[in-house]
Order: sequence, then structure tokens, then C-alpha cells
Amino acid sequence: RTGVAWLDEAGTDHVAVRFSRSLGLPAPRPDILGMALRIATQPGQFGDVLLATTGTGLLGRYVLLPARRHGMRAYTSLFPYRTTAGPILLAAIPTAGSPRHFELAYSRPKGPWLPFGTLNLTEAAPGHDLDLSFDPVLNVIPGLDSYDWAARLRRRSYAASRRARERRKGRGTC
Repeated sequence: RTGVAWLDEAGTDHVAVRFSRSLGLPAPRPDILGMALRIATQPGQFGDVLLATTGTGLLGRYVLLPARRHGMRAYTSLFPYRTTAGPILLAAIPTAGSPRHFELAYSRPKGPWLPFGTLNLTEAAPGHDLDLSFDPVLNVIPGLDSYDWAARLRRRSYAASRRARERRKGRGTC
């Protein structure tokens, strides 16, 4: 057990998922690929988890790895989260045969990946907001706290990202 309800308690969640290309290189060039998850935590409240393409081995889980297509490589949190049970990493690992089905897992920094759920991707719902802004600094899942050093790194990059989004919205483009 991790002490994080979202990981420990059985249930079904409908989550918003967005894929991204971190460096902005044009496809089919390899890029660091991202997966953002928005999880409802309470009515009207949510938390965001951002994952990036990495390896899953003891060293590889800390190394960003480029990929050509989404769903072909594991996505991990790269930085550990602080929980009452100690530090953990999160991962979405594609299952064999389907780039739209992932095993969700957590791991201690040097431990094996332990599955806690599955993620099955479906098409966007009609009227779905495609301009969601994911921000794990502002939108925290209860029990998945950032370590101070990781929060400082994330805070700077996500503040810059929020400013850039606001500038684009001000010019009428998204």
C-alpha cells in the first residue's frame, strides 16, 4: 500500500488524457513524448499527472528517451512523488498488441513496477475541451506530493508554460 487513495483503492475513473511532443520536432522524427492524465479527486476537483517516455529499468526510468509514436514506449513520472509510504514513481506501460491500452504501475525508486490499474483510451467525447492545461504543480492528487527539489524544478517550467499559454490566448491562437 502507498497511502494514496487513487493508487490503493479499487474503482473506475474517467480521466482526460492528452499526448504531446515535448521538443516539438515534426513527426515522424523521434521526440520525447508526453502523456498527461487528469484524474477527478472529488466533485469539481482534479489532479494532474504528467509522464514522459523513459525506460523502465533501474537506471532507464530516470532517462528521457525519444520515441516516434505514442503507445510504443513506457511513460514514467521521472521524478519520485513523496507518499506516506515513501518515494514512488508512476508509469503507464503499453501492453502488447495495443497502443491504446496501458498498465498503470508504481515503483519504489529501485524496486519492481507494481500494477495498480489499467488505462484504456477511447475517442474524445463530443464537446470535449481539447485546450485543457495540465499542471501537476497546481493540481495535485491527494497523497502524491512533490519533493521540494522536484517542485522547484516543476514550478519554474510550468509557470513559464502558463505564461506562454496566456500570451497565445491573448493573440487569439491556442
